[in-house]
Amino acid sequence: ATGTLSFQIGNTGLRLGYFDEDGLFIENQIGIEPGALLASQGRAQLSVAILDEEGNLSGGTQEIRFSSGCLSSAQATLDPPSPVITGDGKVATTYSASGCSGTDDISASLVGASSQAFGSISIAPPQATGVTFVSANPRTIVLRGTGGGSERKDSSQVVFQVVDSNGSPVQGVNVKFSLTT
Repeated sequence: ATGTLSFQIGNTGLRLGYFDEDGLFIENQIGIEPGALLASQGRAQLSVAILDEEGNLSGGTQEIRFSSGCLSSAQATLDPPSPVITGDGKVATTYSASGCSGTDDISASLVGASSQAFGSISIAPPQATGVTFVSANPRTIVLRGTGGGSERKDSSQVVFQVVDSNGSPVQGVNVKFSLTT
C-alpha cells in the first residue's frame, strides 16, 4: 500500500511578539500604535517581530497571518493584506477600521509553526456629522386641494441617510425633521 501525506517543515523554536519603546521584547503580543481608542474609520499600525531560539531576529522568509472578527466580516482591512511576508524578522501592516466599532481581538500566527501573538483594538463608534438626501418618490408633488388630477400626488416618500465625516452611513441615530415654508 502507498499513500501521500502533505506536511510543512517549520522552525518550532520561533517566537512572536514586538519590541516596545525601550527595546524590550514583549512575547505573544502584537504591537499596536496608537494604543489608545481608535477613531471610527481610523488607522493603526500592527507590528510583529519573529525571534529565533537565541533571541535574534529570524532570517529567511516568514509569513504572518493576521485575523480578527472585523477583518473576517470585511469591516476592517490590512495594508499590506494578510499574510504579510518578511525576510528580516519584522512585520508591519496598517489596520484600517471601515465600519467596525467596539473591541476587535486580533491574532497573528506564524504560518507553518505554532507561534502566535495577540492584541486588541478599541474602535470608537461612528459619529454622525450630516444628513444627505437619497431619493423622493414621486419627485414632484402638488399642494393638497389645488387639483392636478389623479396623476399628480400631494405626498412623497423621501429618504435621507445619516453619514459620518467620511460620508459613510451611520446607523441607530435619531433624526428630527420639521417643515418650513
